Amino acid sequence: MGNTFTTTTISLGQGTAVHDLYKQVADWLPKNAPVRGFIHTVNRIVDEIRTRGFWTFWLTEARFSTTAPYTTGTVAVTNASTTVTGTDTVWTSAMAGRRIRINGGEEYLIGSVDTGAQTLTLTIAYKGTTDTAGTYTIYEPNYTLASDCEKVMRLWDLTDEEELICVDAGFVHQRRALTTFRGWTQFVTNLGRDFSYVPKIVIEPYPDESHQISYLYYRVPSKVTSIDDNVDVPSHLDPTLVQGIYAAIQRQNKASDWQSEYLSFKEMLDAAWMRDQPIMGQIYRVGRQDLADMGIISEETYVTSDRIVELS
Repeated sequence: MGNTFTTTTISLGQGTAVHDLYKQVADWLPKNAPVRGFIHTVNRIVDEIRTRGFWTFWLTEARFSTTAPYTTGTVAVTNASTTVTGTDTVWTSAMAGRRIRINGGEEYLIGSVDTGAQTLTLTIAYKGTTDTAGTYTIYEPNYTLASDCEKVMRLWDLTDEEELICVDAGFVHQRRALTTFRGWTQFVTNLGRDFSYVPKIVIEPYPDESHQISYLYYRVPSKVTSIDDNVDVPSHLDPTLVQGIYAAIQRQNKASDWQSEYLSFKEMLDAAWMRDQPIMGQIYRVGRQDLADMGIISEETYVTSDRIVELS
């Protein structure tokens, strides 16, 4: 959909190598205790850490550019037809899947584009009045976020220096049905996820030019695939990680103490989580000055803001 990403890591956990974790766990295990599927166990314990909550070291900033609307030329449309014919247009195949409004009317989804004939095929028949030289706007309100995005916490329109307000999908659909207004971006809603579980959002109103959008989000930690990989957890959590791996291996080996070892892991995890929360509270209360310090927005126009956009 024309997204251009530049991902900036705010605080990425630089973790310990898997083979070093193996050595630590091996020192704890009884002599000659079998160790099966160590890499899988590491990933499973990292996932348990992730599901404890949202940690500061997985908070990341990313940016994308919205697609500028296209209005060049005129269109010919016929009532009850799905074909739109352009005059003096330069339509491209990338426009398939975008939206079009003709003469300021109802929104239609573009199913396909014939670049040679300069015709569009709508997914449903045109309901408006037949016209041989109508005005139109092709635009893209839907955007795909970073593939590792788990939860969005805040969105900013860097072009207009404004925070986007989270609203429900019904509000956006109602606005788009009642008005043809376009201009500065103001609202955002969660559209859902595709088959790859990548999140999508709707920006409303669609901007009248290409805008750059910045968002803070919690990313999904990357998995390790070899003994030489580094885990995606900061090294200060090594004791907790090692305890969890040890407990999991003891469970595999049906050791009598695996449950108590697992409870110890959960207690260590809770303690680490509580230590992370004062830092998290500071991030929740981040204002425009803080975002300027991070280089996300300029330092020209601050206002105090504690609003957080949350898209689950």
